[in-house]
Amino acid sequence: MAALAVLVVLAWRPAVGSAEVINTSGPLTSIHVESDLGCQVQASGDIGGSFFPSSAPGACGTFLALTAGEDVGLAESHHLFGSNPPAGVTPEADFTPVPGEPQKLTGEATAANPFVVTTHDYAEEPIKGAEPFKVAEVTETDSYVAGQNSYETAITVKNLGDSRLEGTLYHAGDCYLANLDEGYGAENVPSAGSVACTINPNNSPPARFMAFTPTFTTGPSVQHIEGFFGTVWSYVTPTGTEFPDTVDVTTHEDNAMGLSWPINLNLSSSAENSATLKLTTTVLPSSAPSSSSSSFNASAGGACVSGEQFPVTISAANGVKAVHYIVDGGTEQTIETKEASQALIPLTPGQHTLEYWAEDLTGAQENPHNKVTVIAASGAPGLTITSEQGKNSYLVGETASVAIAATGLDITSNPSATKVAISTSAPGSFSVTRSATNPCGTTSASYAYTVSRNTLSTLPPPVLGKTVNVEPVSGEVFVKLPPGYANTASASLADPLQVSALLETAATESLSKGIGFIPLREARQIPVGSTLETTRGVARIATATATPGQQQQGDFGAGIFKLLQKRQQKGLTELDMIDNRSAHQVCATVGKVKGKGRGRALAAKHLSSKVLGRINASGHGHFTVRGQYSAATVRGTVWSVGDRCEGTLTQVKRGVVVVRDFRRRKTITLFTGQSYLAKAPHY
Repeated sequence: MAALAVLVVLAWRPAVGSAEVINTSGPLTSIHVESDLGCQVQASGDIGGSFFPSSAPGACGTFLALTAGEDVGLAESHHLFGSNPPAGVTPEADFTPVPGEPQKLTGEATAANPFVVTTHDYAEEPIKGAEPFKVAEVTETDSYVAGQNSYETAITVKNLGDSRLEGTLYHAGDCYLANLDEGYGAENVPSAGSVACTINPNNSPPARFMAFTPTFTTGPSVQHIEGFFGTVWSYVTPTGTEFPDTVDVTTHEDNAMGLSWPINLNLSSSAENSATLKLTTTVLPSSAPSSSSSSFNASAGGACVSGEQFPVTISAANGVKAVHYIVDGGTEQTIETKEASQALIPLTPGQHTLEYWAEDLTGAQENPHNKVTVIAASGAPGLTITSEQGKNSYLVGETASVAIAATGLDITSNPSATKVAISTSAPGSFSVTRSATNPCGTTSASYAYTVSRNTLSTLPPPVLGKTVNVEPVSGEVFVKLPPGYANTASASLADPLQVSALLETAATESLSKGIGFIPLREARQIPVGSTLETTRGVARIATATATPGQQQQGDFGAGIFKLLQKRQQKGLTELDMIDNRSAHQVCATVGKVKGKGRGRALAAKHLSSKVLGRINASGHGHFTVRGQYSAATVRGTVWSVGDRCEGTLTQVKRGVVVVRDFRRRKTITLFTGQSYLAKAPHY
């Protein structure tokens, strides 16, 4: 109810002298009913009425042709009653208002209580010198509910004579839709049985129309017509010619439309002395024209055409007339579209700014205008992603970056950039994907790369006396760099350990091994003087030799040792064993064992289990393992060296080992299966 109340602007207002007018805010803003049953209707957005000549009264009305003769009081055998529409038909007599029952209005324009205009008229034959003879009474009620596109009309014809009354009832009008005196026709618009005047041929594509739709009649079936206005009026005759059920759907002409009903009424004393016709008059309201293009890409904020013509689709309730356009800020140009719903704006290849807007047949133009960036004869952007290092395979921790380049016109999503870092923090297969967008589409590109751990073979060669290459073979291996390297990671090294990052991620683990120790996860090049902790693992070590380009390699584990190499020693690599158990704490309670025989032997056997430090070795090259009391040097063998309370024990599993006993200043050669204990001073 509240919504309807907003639509209603004015209540009933009588016309000057002989009409009532319904005035509302629309969509039918004015419904004009003459006392002689002439009519006019105006829809919102129009500058005048929808029936010719757009003013009131219009060329629209209700007409009654009676075909009976003198037996019902008519001077002629045929007689036509009705209004006298402009450029229309001329009846023999107007309808005469019933005395004492003037037109009246009621209602509130709501569905429950619509506006209603009621008109009571006589169809009467003037008689010279006497009262006119009343042949029939015609009562018309016109009702409207605010907010609707149509109003209802009910016409009742009642026989007032004592003889049967025959004839035809017409309701017709000369269409002047949207202030246009020409148009087309259509049937069954807006519903079955309707006859309509339309903007477009057969209302295709759908646009504005005005229509008469029969809704109820007590007589025979309704017939209709749409065509040239003169043809329509030619059927409204005293002889009661019915409309021929024809519609000029494709003929553009000064058109009119109408409905006709035959009537056959019994004499006035009969129960069948009246007949009622009901119809609706529909007029769609006007609206401004609009235009759009299927080439517009909303997400990209522009448009793309593969050829050199920009398609524009126009929607115009009052019919399409033209598309106006401006290219690159130039002069305004126009494409006459008339009855078409699409126009093609010509463009030269390249990128343009385009402004365009529609115009309808009434001259109304779209506002605001459409403004768009258009790419003609182009395509989606080009896009490349390339490694700035020129490769697609990296080592863990290696610096890696890509360059992204998008090419093309009007790129609205542009990922172009250089020095875009890509992750090499973990081994695996990875890809980098980016997209570039312009109004012509989106292009995606990917760069695939792999990350693998360092191995000894991927590291730069070790430098004699400066660097060695190490990698974990099994278990847990930790490394501690010499003083001065922990904070700098030695920029002079070919592949630094990235110490600060490793310390941050393995802080807890490092503390358990001692300050400065960091996990060795993969092959690394470290400086000479570094310490390896292999008590629970094995490390493979490769060092330079005195022969340029040649390396020596060995596997070492089960202990802690410092890596040393002097250039003057011609490639000899020394593993200086660090005891992981304190001799003072483990061996102090034993003291010096005295005596001879079985007692001394048992004590020695007991002491031999106190291992302070150990290195298991398997190498091919010039390596020496140095304990507290001896050093074992090899050139390719499997051996072990362990510091104990009673001394340094060297055991050979395979090959030949040369042991130098520091205390005895003696050199001993050991073979497979042999061992030697360089005794501590107190044993």
